[in-house]
Order: sequence, then structure tokens, then C-alpha cells
Amino acid sequence: RSDVPEVDEAWRRFSSQVQRYTSGVDWGEPDSYFAGPLAKTVLALSTSAGAQPSLDVDVYAARLEGSMQSSGVDTGRFSDSGQIGDTSNGYTQALSVVALARTRGVPLPAISFVLEQQCPAGGFRIDYSASGGCTDDAAADFDATAVTIQALEAVSGGAAGPDLTADVVQARARAIA
Repeated sequence: RSDVPEVDEAWRRFSSQVQRYTSGVDWGEPDSYFAGPLAKTVLALSTSAGAQPSLDVDVYAARLEGSMQSSGVDTGRFSDSGQIGDTSNGYTQALSVVALARTRGVPLPAISFVLEQQCPAGGFRIDYSASGGCTDDAAADFDATAVTIQALEAVSGGAAGPDLTADVVQARARAIA
């Protein structure tokens, strides 16, 4: 609600710091971005109902989409860029899918990448330090699984396209079971 002074103040503070939060500007890399903070920013802006008109959700959604790897074994993964290093993980991936589902739409490679992170027993891994998908149930993480179920729900209504919708629904059911 933009008629509550405390909310207006929170948005003012957020908007004054959002570049520092989402990019490497403090490390001399203003064109490097962090996928997790970008996803959280897009979620906040997409749910704010216009409370912060000075920040354009499309700008941050485009940066988030631009953080997705477009080739290689981790195609579809939302990753941090720059010399600082990549700390993105299963939580980042799921939040990115939810954020883009609320705004621009989720690229199909991102959905495919999420599906590859499902471990044999149905949970999802959080640690992406090893490339590729999950092959060991010991890598499954409760928090990553919970937020990934939300991401799968966000794209289960056909947003995954005809080729992936059945896989999304099946993966969600396996994770819940």
C-alpha cells in the first residue's frame, strides 16, 4: 500500500540501494549481476502494485533473464556474473523461475534445467557447484525442494509449453510425495 508512510520509506530505501544489491557496482563491476538478488527484486516489484514507480520491473526482469546460461551443460541456469564468483544455487533458480513467471515468462531452458535438478527420490538439490543434474539423493535439500515446488506450480499451467508441461506436473508430484 502506497498510502502507508512506512511502506513508502521502505521503498525509498530499497530503490536507493537496489543497484548495490543486484550488481557488482561496489566491486567496480557495475555490469555484473547477481541472479538471486535480481530474482528477489523482480518478485518485490511485481507484487508491489505500483508502490514504487521509480523502479521498472521490466529492467530487472531483463537483467535476470540475461543472467541465464545459454549454452553448455548448465544451459538454463540463472548465474551470477563477474569476477566476484557465482553463488547461485537451487533457491536462486526457483526464485528466478517464479519471478519471471510473474513478469516476462520463463524461458524453456530454465524450466528444463530445474527439472534436471530433481534427485532420484524426488527432492531437489540446492548446491550447484557440480555441473549437471542431480544423481544422488544425498544432494536433495528440503528448502530447495520447497521453493522449487512453488516454481513448478508457477509454470504448471501451460507456461512450460506442450513439450514440458507433463514433465513439470510429474516432477511436482514426485517432489510432494
